[in-house]
Amino acid sequence: MPDNRLNLDFFGARLTIEGKPDWLDTLAVSFAPFVARETGDPASFFLKLRETDSLAPPPDMPVTWDGTLPEGHYSTIYESDEEAVQYVENSARLHISYETGRSESQLMPGAWRHFHLLSIFLVVSAAMTKSGLHLLHAACLTHDATGRDLLIFVKSGGGKTTTSLSLAHKGFTLSTDDASVLHDNADWPLVWGIPRAMKVHFNTARLLPWLGEFPDAWNRFGEQSVPLSQLEGLIGMIDAPRPNKLGTIVFLGDRSSGDHVLRPMPKGDALVAIAHDNVAWRPAGMTQRAQDRFSALATMVASVPTFELSAGENLDTLPDVISSAMTDTLTAGAER
Repeated sequence: MPDNRLNLDFFGARLTIEGKPDWLDTLAVSFAPFVARETGDPASFFLKLRETDSLAPPPDMPVTWDGTLPEGHYSTIYESDEEAVQYVENSARLHISYETGRSESQLMPGAWRHFHLLSIFLVVSAAMTKSGLHLLHAACLTHDATGRDLLIFVKSGGGKTTTSLSLAHKGFTLSTDDASVLHDNADWPLVWGIPRAMKVHFNTARLLPWLGEFPDAWNRFGEQSVPLSQLEGLIGMIDAPRPNKLGTIVFLGDRSSGDHVLRPMPKGDALVAIAHDNVAWRPAGMTQRAQDRFSALATMVASVPTFELSAGENLDTLPDVISSAMTDTLTAGAER
């Protein structure tokens, strides 16, 4: 393949990225399981990365998200049925054309180090949607006893990483704590995870002392990035990405002051809670892409048992609680 292009294949959702060789090297490491040879497939999504001294202005389109990014910069996402633009103040501008499958990211000098994955994942999501896949903000683990997958949903900072590490310590195999993928064109919901370094909070280190000592490198949010390779041996083998049958959905609720409480969650409540963090809303209404995404989530929620978890203090016992629920529902014939 050309030195200035990188080809990625996410189980049929193909993305070709053009940019500086050192930028592509960084992305090849981040998406190592998905690096592919050049196929020349015209169905591939395309992203051009380029550095610039000035950014095109924000578009005149409805806003679907705005807020402060982890690095402290303010970002806004504008979207219509045909296109989307992410604008990061004084740093980056990403334009995606859903109709043509082409996108371009403008980066101010020095911005690549902070914003490359943020923009890339928006394009990855667009490429996946074109192929009937949906990128979800959720943790994904495989239940060792039943072989089915578990999805864990909650907003950022709600405990996905802590819960995922607790389960991966016994009885579950970790795929991802943050970026999961749903296939909506299968007879049964299939899911898998994109492996990513985990942002471990110092409270997670306190609650899970078996993780060992961490260097004093906490950022202003009390977090530090931990490569998955550093966790092997503590949580077992990291699961290689592969589509697998979904078994159970868990939404994380408020912490329990006593024992763990795992209660069935009404399907409607589960769908609303998941959609709130995974579907773009705007005053003008949902785009067609958002409606399709909501429909895929509704089908997923209807297919498997849904629970709300209030985790207690003793996280060592949490794997047994979740494992028993998944085994019982499968044995009772709630899944096929």
